[in-house]
Amino acid sequence: MTDPRHAYAGARLHARFARRAGAAQWGALDASRTAEHYLDVLRAGRWLRVPEGALAGDVDARERWLRDAWRESCAEVATWYRAAHAPAFDWLAVLADLDALERLRADLARPAWLADDPWLGELAGSAPDLRARRIAATPYAPLQAAWQAGVPLRVAWRDRWHALWRDAAARERRTLRELEAAIVAASTLGAAARRDAVEVAAHRAFRRGAGTAAAGVAYLAIVALQLERVRGGLGARELPPRGTGAAA
Repeated sequence: MTDPRHAYAGARLHARFARRAGAAQWGALDASRTAEHYLDVLRAGRWLRVPEGALAGDVDARERWLRDAWRESCAEVATWYRAAHAPAFDWLAVLADLDALERLRADLARPAWLADDPWLGELAGSAPDLRARRIAATPYAPLQAAWQAGVPLRVAWRDRWHALWRDAAARERRTLRELEAAIVAASTLGAAARRDAVEVAAHRAFRRGAGTAAAGVAYLAIVALQLERVRGGLGARELPPRGTGAAA
């Protein structure tokens, strides 16, 4: 018998999947010549909430917006499933912050947006020698031991991710393993080829994971690809045009 909660989640997922940006909108976005027009096209598509204001020219505001969009997507999908799945979706939201966390652990130069980030800001504002202790009061608390031991945070994140799915049904775990393997294999490819390969794998996992929380993970992989593409599209339109004498 189909779990009613998974049936509800499936309906919501398919509705959102149908609303995602398709080839026509990506074509219109790619044809945009300015960041402002790019944002206007995004607003017209209505699949991504785009705040008003000077977002086009503010790299830090853009980064905060895209991170908020990712976290909100993970939190929303979590509400469609049973509460037992919430920790996994919460942990998926952390994935986007691992590089920033590594910079904080190494006390490297960091972008301005970090100071105002609702998740990372407290760590960024702490003295470097206090961060290992204060991470316990953040969404990154499960990484504390790895932080202190010098273990790569991406490895620690993956270990916990696997543990969160340990008791899932075999079909669910198989779908997630296949998706993860495809993402890892694609990481050696160029940007466009990597995105295409991950998108194919995510669509396959979305179909194979139907009726399980693995479909929610696959959908969020597609969301992550779209947000990444938006970040790149806006960044490319904020570069100085060639021939202006800007430093290479």
